[in-house]
Amino acid sequence: MPDPSNSSFIPKRGPAQRKKGRTSKQLYVFTIISYVLLFSTLLASGGIYFYARYVEGQLATEVAALDAEIKSFSEDKMKEVLAFDLRLAQALGRINNSVSLGSIFKALEAATIDTVQISSLSMTRDADVQYTLEAEIKTDSFDSTLFQRQIYSDNETLSGVAFTDLNASRSTTENESDGVTDSVVTFSATLSVPIEQIPYEAVSDGRVPLTITPDPVPVVEDAVVDEEAVLSDESNEAVINENGV
Repeated sequence: MPDPSNSSFIPKRGPAQRKKGRTSKQLYVFTIISYVLLFSTLLASGGIYFYARYVEGQLATEVAALDAEIKSFSEDKMKEVLAFDLRLAQALGRINNSVSLGSIFKALEAATIDTVQISSLSMTRDADVQYTLEAEIKTDSFDSTLFQRQIYSDNETLSGVAFTDLNASRSTTENESDGVTDSVVTFSATLSVPIEQIPYEAVSDGRVPLTITPDPVPVVEDAVVDEEAVLSDESNEAVINENGV
């Protein structure tokens, strides 16, 4: 017989079942950075170790090469090299102080006036500083002497102009008709030419330039002086002195 206490018409529910929740896996940035730093440190340590071994090997090789060079060093060969270097330095010094003698003669020719004639000329080099020129010069008057000194002083190549031993005399030349008396003034000139004013320069195509040979300076022979006429003719001497003043 059915149980009279179970007379409900509502069906009974079974036990409730819980739904399984999904577990979430979270990835933290700090953890990633820590792993990166850890592996980077390991790699860096390994790289430094192997690089240190490589550097030590290179150092040992260079030390061995240095020892070999030290053993093969010769003091005699070193002295030969030093002597050769000294000769090269001396040769370079001479090249840097080379001069063009042609420039001296060209400057002297350009600065000498027509009424002046050079009887003799000597040239001396004073170390690597300058050339000193000493000349014996003849001209026709004191005015020409003063003008010549001014021209020499204005020349850019010549410097240190000094005139000494100034003397005046008279010479007689014979023409077809009669004799003509001319005045002659002689003096000594000292000129200086700095080395930097006459440098030696090669031409643009690399060839060595030829030394310039100037035209020969005309030389005047010693004039024949009529001493008796000079001593007796006091008026002529007075005229010469007035020209000098």
